[in-house]
Amino acid sequence: MVSNQRGRPLYAVLFTVFALILLVYITPSIPSYTKSIPYTSIVSKSHRLEKPKNLKIVAVVFYGRRDRVSILDCYLKRNLVSSGGWLDEVHWAARTDDQDDLEYLEDLVDSSPLYRKTYFGSEATTGAKFKDIYNSIVKPENLYIKMDDDVIYLDDETIPQMVNSLITRPDAVVVSANMINSPEFNWIHYHLGAVRPFLPEHTSKNGTLSSNNNLVWRVSELPLWENTSTIKSSDLDKSQDIVIKDLFTDSGPSEVPFHRWLPLKDATDISHTPIVRGSYDAFGTGWTSWPIAAQQMYSFLQNLEEGQKARYFMNGMSSLWDQGGERYSINLIAFSGEDLLTHIEAIEQGNDDELVISEKFPKLSGRKFFINTRALAVHYAFGTQKEIEKTDLLPRYKAYAIENMCPEQAFLEPLN
Repeated sequence: MVSNQRGRPLYAVLFTVFALILLVYITPSIPSYTKSIPYTSIVSKSHRLEKPKNLKIVAVVFYGRRDRVSILDCYLKRNLVSSGGWLDEVHWAARTDDQDDLEYLEDLVDSSPLYRKTYFGSEATTGAKFKDIYNSIVKPENLYIKMDDDVIYLDDETIPQMVNSLITRPDAVVVSANMINSPEFNWIHYHLGAVRPFLPEHTSKNGTLSSNNNLVWRVSELPLWENTSTIKSSDLDKSQDIVIKDLFTDSGPSEVPFHRWLPLKDATDISHTPIVRGSYDAFGTGWTSWPIAAQQMYSFLQNLEEGQKARYFMNGMSSLWDQGGERYSINLIAFSGEDLLTHIEAIEQGNDDELVISEKFPKLSGRKFFINTRALAVHYAFGTQKEIEKTDLLPRYKAYAIENMCPEQAFLEPLN
């Protein structure tokens, strides 16, 4: 009896070991993200989401800058239902009086039967406010993807992920994409290990920058950063905009020249780069600092090349981040037309749709503003980050889009 009693646990152990070995063989292997470059979704076809039937999904783009839109157009056409995507329509809300931008928009709308446009003009000229734009375009029965015109990367799974979260979570009133160059999520991405060590090149040689005539994007083709200025490593610990400007001249801050950013050899040197000054703050350094923006966007290109998009995800039971009623940038968000029209009167106050949608909508509806961390997108620049235009990031992202994402019918205009 004693031997039998001892034998039952032994059998149980052997059975458990056998079950674990069997599980290893029958469980699909986790894809490697270290070697190959993923030009398509990292989600297998069998696990991709299906577009909800009888639901019209409309993208509303606040338009005004054709150089950014020449890249965004590529991704929007890729996401149209005619290309197998989820967007039934794209509505361009023109908030500009620039004739060149308006003429470009005419050609852009003519390039797809699913493109629409409405001219609102600048607020200074026509007095059109955000509330007027939403009231003119939004219908209660539709679902909307509102985006800025300087979204320069949009993952294949971003719109499906956002829409799926919105319609399957009864407690969701708005769902945002996981934005690279976000005032709040720059801090999150840094602590997730998604941001890599980069610093600006002191002197960029002719022909090395990405441009219309030299469309390159891969970080692996860049040389390693070398400190050829008089700046000491200890000074870089203070990495504010003025210190970065010092890298370009020995005589102190001056106008930033056109340049590229280069990777550092030692990953631990990230402590000497701008991102360590990031913060989880809607009006913090992630909103004001162009060096923090540049480092994030070069890092994302490296992660794309190395197949490391998963660095940005929050895994576990849910990929959703609850913003907790705090303000959040609305560069790319999903909401139902009914919800927006129900609470649209609140936008009248101060014409600040970001404040209303991210903070007041959750309070008024009793529901939540979520960020889906699997819905990746890149936002180029806030108005406070104008010197980002002195980098070669825009042509780098254009180069990536042309090589990997654009369908043949994509309408692209050369960047100025």
